[in-house]
Amino acid sequence: MKRNGIIRFSFILFNFLFILFLGINLYFPDKAMDLFKFRPYIIVSDSMSPIIEIGDIVVLRAVDPKNLVEGDIISFQWDHRTVIHFVAQIEEDGSQGRSFRTKNARAHESAQWDYWTLGEEHITGVLAFKIPKVGFLGLFLRSFQGMISVVVLAAVFLLRKMVIKYYETD
Repeated sequence: MKRNGIIRFSFILFNFLFILFLGINLYFPDKAMDLFKFRPYIIVSDSMSPIIEIGDIVVLRAVDPKNLVEGDIISFQWDHRTVIHFVAQIEEDGSQGRSFRTKNARAHESAQWDYWTLGEEHITGVLAFKIPKVGFLGLFLRSFQGMISVVVLAAVFLLRKMVIKYYETD
């Protein structure tokens, strides 16, 4: 009996922490990397295909830009959005630190690299691992149809509970 209590408590604690983690990532995305030292993203572009596909979840970890090497997959802020690309070239800028040129997975020559040059302040993380295809659920839940599905499901469960309670009282 005591073992069931421990399992139940562990399950509740894990779910609470998971919901807390999701909430912080959703409502305070800039603070998530500071608190947890990693952050998940759902891929919505095919720029890193075939290495990272649309619908994959990538988990990025905090990184000191001084530890990056060419070929690392990094995340950075550009034009008010998060981009995930390869480090194509690193240049030492002396007192200003390092600058980075990036590329997508299909860019094989320097002429195909991204047009921007990033400073260390733009780098937000490095790829820790990816989970293939799991992000499609998140993409669906973000859509209008996904939101409607959640509302309908919640209503069905609530209605079911009310009906069961009504018949139990008789």
